[in-house]
Amino acid sequence: MNKAIDRAYKGAVNFRAGGELKFTTIMVRLGGAYYSNPYQNINGEKGSRLQLSGGLGYRNKGFFVDVAYTYTMTKDVNFPYRLQYSAYSGANIKGSGSNVLLTVGFKI
Repeated sequence: MNKAIDRAYKGAVNFRAGGELKFTTIMVRLGGAYYSNPYQNINGEKGSRLQLSGGLGYRNKGFFVDVAYTYTMTKDVNFPYRLQYSAYSGANIKGSGSNVLLTVGFKI
């Protein structure tokens, strides 16, 4: 099993960075992440993910509100089945998606 994993996958680089600017009661956040191709690329397998995010926050006297937005772009390959002694091909998949998150809180 370990040899099969070693043949299919390789080491990958994942990079994430982000920051926050804080003004009196308002915070502004930006970030990004890149997850590189984990496949050995034997049969054209390529996959990666890029994620961008931003957000705003408000804090004052025990009350806070945060809103965040993320946008994700992915490339991947899917092999529904693999044949041992015959050629096979995979489906290259590209996708993107967005998420919005709202958090509200009180300190008692």
